[in-house]
Formats: sequence, C-alpha cells, structure tokens
Amino acid sequence: MALVRLDLQTHPFQDGRRFGEVGAYQEARGEAEFAVDPGHPLNAVITDLDLAPRDADGCVHFTADVRILQPADPSCGNGGLFVDVVNRGNSIFERMLEPGPMGPTTSVSDGLLLRRGFTVVTCGWQHDVPRSTASFGLTAPVAESVGAPVTGCGFLALRDLVAYLRDTDHLQFAVALGASQSGRLLRHMVYLGACEDERGQLVLDGVLAVAAGARMTEANVRFGEPSSNGPKSSMFPFTDAEILERAVARGNVPKIIHLNTSSEYWSSAAIEHISAALCHLNVEIPENVRMYLCASTQHAPAPLGAHDVRGVHAPNSIDYKPFVRAAVDNLTHWITAAVPPPPSVYPRSEDGTLDGDLHPTTDGDGNELGGLRHPDVAVPLATYTGWNPTVEDSHAWVRALGSTIPFSRDVIAQRYPSRDVFLQRVRESAESLVQQRYLLAEDVDHIVAASAKRWDTVR
Repeated sequence: MALVRLDLQTHPFQDGRRFGEVGAYQEARGEAEFAVDPGHPLNAVITDLDLAPRDADGCVHFTADVRILQPADPSCGNGGLFVDVVNRGNSIFERMLEPGPMGPTTSVSDGLLLRRGFTVVTCGWQHDVPRSTASFGLTAPVAESVGAPVTGCGFLALRDLVAYLRDTDHLQFAVALGASQSGRLLRHMVYLGACEDERGQLVLDGVLAVAAGARMTEANVRFGEPSSNGPKSSMFPFTDAEILERAVARGNVPKIIHLNTSSEYWSSAAIEHISAALCHLNVEIPENVRMYLCASTQHAPAPLGAHDVRGVHAPNSIDYKPFVRAAVDNLTHWITAAVPPPPSVYPRSEDGTLDGDLHPTTDGDGNELGGLRHPDVAVPLATYTGWNPTVEDSHAWVRALGSTIPFSRDVIAQRYPSRDVFLQRVRESAESLVQQRYLLAEDVDHIVAASAKRWDTVR
C-alpha cells in the first residue's frame, strides 16, 4: 500500500489566468494519507518505522499537506510532474524560478513551469514546522517505545505521492527541485534509495539540488529536527558516487544537477569535503551528475541595495536564479530527449581555480573563477563574494551571507565609457551563456534590465 486517501478542494488558479499555449491552471489543496509496510525492504531504511503503530494490515499511517497545480486541460500539459520540495514548510519553486527578489511572499508571475506545461505538486515532509493555510507539513507517526516521531516518513510521503500522481494522471516523467535545506533533503532521498517506490519503479527521474552543498538532513534521525541546521546534517556520505550506491545497485538511477553558491564554500564546511574528494582524491563525478558553482554568489541572493547589520559589507545581490531556470530545461531535456546538460563547471585544483584552502580563486577584481559567471560578475561594478565578516569579529563570517564591495566611480568610468557600453557588454556575456545553454534566451532582457538598475544605483 502507499497513498490511501487524497482529500482536495479545487479552484481556478489565479482566477483562470492563461499561461501561454498551455492555458489556465487548476489549484487543488488538501491532505494526503499514506499507509506503508515497515517490513518492505525499501521502507526498512526509515529509522523507527518498525516501532510505529500499525493497522490491521500491518501498515503505518501518516498524513501530509498537499497542493497540486495542473493544466485545466490536461492534454495541454507536457507530461511532466514537477515536485516542489518545501523548505521549512514553504513552497520553493516560486522563490527559485520567478524573476525578481527572492522572499516568502514571492508568487507566480512569469510562470516558467506553467508555461512549460508541468503539473506542479507541493507536499509537506517536515513534522516540526508551524502549520498554516500557507505552509505544508507532515503529521508523522510516533515510535511508541521511544516517544520519537518517525521523521523519515517525509521521504515516503514525497515518494508515494509522486508515484500516485504519475499513475493516475498518466505523467511520463518527474523532476524535483529543492533549495538549501530541501536540496539537502533530495540528496538524502537519493542516498536512501527513496526515489524508487515499493514496486521497484523509479518515480523521480531527475533531481535539481540548489545551494545544498555536500550536506544532508536530520530527516531520518531519532529525535531529529528536519527544520534545523544541526550538526547531524553534516554526515557521511559526501560525494555523489557514494550517495548513489543504492540506486546504482538496484538499477534505478536519477539524473542529478547540483547548483551551489559561493557561500557553500565559505559558510559551510560540508562543501569542502566534496571539494577535497573531487580534487585531491581524484573521485570522478558520475555520468548522471552535473555540478555547477554560481561564482561570486551568496546562499540566497539579496535585493539590490539591501543591508544586513550583521555584516561589514552590504549583502551579495547577484541573482543566480537564471541559472536555476536554465537547469530546469536542461534537466528536462536530459530526461525526455537524452540531451545531456552542458559540462560541469566548478573550481578545480588542477586548473588553478581552487586554492589550497579549498576556496575558489579570484580574478584581479576579487570575483571568483572556476564557476558559472553571471553577466554582472563577468562585467562587474563591484567585488561580489560568498563571505561577509561579522561586525564583531573580522575573522569570522556571517553564516550564508556574501558581500557587495562597490568599485569607485573612477574605476567604473575608466572601465566603461558609458552606460550603453556597460549594458552592451552585459548583453554579450549573457548571450554567450545562452549559446552554452547555461542561460535561457528569454532571460537575457531581464538580466540586462536588472544590470541597468545596478548601474543607476552606483553611478
């Protein structure tokens, strides 16, 4: 057994707004109930599941909050299911894929996924998040003999909801997006073999993990706190080859794209494990994996002109989301048309883009090499970093916060004779990335417009 009940209330999404040729969408929200067999080999990896109460059939029950966005005319869809893996109960796909500042109130505007024709599903996986009409959580069973919630049921909720929707809605493929904490959840999910359902079928064909570093979660630990950033999330294994061992052994291997920011190299020791393994132990990245550094970025991009009292410098305002948008298309084409994404780009010791301390090296402006360089990094008006000293101690970093250190007006004037020259160089940089498939052509004008605002701010 798997998903046994799905109670949803449906209404037109955004009052029936049309998303390109796909047309209008329906939004359904409610609750899903699951029943799983603790004795099944693929469920045995879930800590304390065997200690939870069972029904007459020997199954353990739990529930999760669910939202489904689906084309009003299913025949207009692309046959794909996009899994929005929440971060602390909050939907992530709007924050990561919509243009403009990232924040909790970000809503669907451009609608990339909906214009592409995806069915988008959001499902709670954390038992320890505040519940509200806007959030998504999990009601986990309790291992009665120890009094601990069975936190790992979140993996099974995601797995079994995806399997159910693929069957009932006749969807041909599924990809999942997670960022930061939920990106680590996806790494953990792959490691546990939870991309495969109880029937032995691969339910997640692709995984896009953003700003996850080399860490996992506390989502399968007795008395774990999945919503925390505790030390238990920095656990073995770190490399993709090790994480994929179960999947490879069973022949159900998802395709994976990692997009990390500079903050994962500076504020989280975990990425240093994977850097050390790749660069000093000569561990090869598996063929089904791509890894990219978004050079000179911070964990979550700050709005232009933002301030953070914790750091010496203004936060890093480089918006790496266009790279995420392109990665969605690249992952989709990899799955559906066997078109591999462009090559991995990350710092390596052999080409001098990774230093002895396992940090990315920089150019003469202090901007990082060895990664995907956003046009605002390749054609800079400032030094952009993944670190920011604390105001109390210049030798300590503010966690996950980068820096914007503006050039002087004289330096800018010497480098760029005019605003038009600057913007033309930005456009040329963006178009080069489009040709290499690291950016979408439709995003070039947005990037140039944002760079114009950046120029106007400093000039």
